[in-house]
Amino acid sequence: MVSVMAQILLWRRSGKRPCLNDIRLKDFFIFEDGNIKVRDETALSRLQHAATYVGLQPSEQTELLKAEAEFRQGQGPEKFIRGKYMLWFLVEFALEIHRSVPSLLVRFTTSPKVRITIGSANAMVILAPRVRCPSSLQRFLDRTYVEYIRESTRSQSTIRSLPVGDTA
Repeated sequence: MVSVMAQILLWRRSGKRPCLNDIRLKDFFIFEDGNIKVRDETALSRLQHAATYVGLQPSEQTELLKAEAEFRQGQGPEKFIRGKYMLWFLVEFALEIHRSVPSLLVRFTTSPKVRITIGSANAMVILAPRVRCPSSLQRFLDRTYVEYIRESTRSQSTIRSLPVGDTA
């Protein structure tokens, strides 16, 4: 995904706004026998495929290589791969593990019964109440939203406590 994310960076820097929802990961990757495999062998073919979906032209190879190096140097793969893509991988991997249970565990001849149908469209609704909030997310929420709410509350109480006709 690094080449595709670097290309997205270049498009955005040039003022273009690709519709990233049109990039479908299932066209790039496949899960088989509990493993993930890349459908196309080259990053360039994946990039061309993504460009076709968003209706834009890919950048020149030299520009793209510089953007990829910048993306990797700034810990792009760890920090900036879209959450939607990460969720897709999580869901597809979980579904593949479920499908592969008979080949992974000898005692099972078939996959266990599916109790909840899950996919990328409903994964957040199903998974959110069942997972723990990562400490990094909790710290982010505390630094941003909780602090904003506290500041807003303090401002409102200060305004209410001023005598009529007084200005602060």
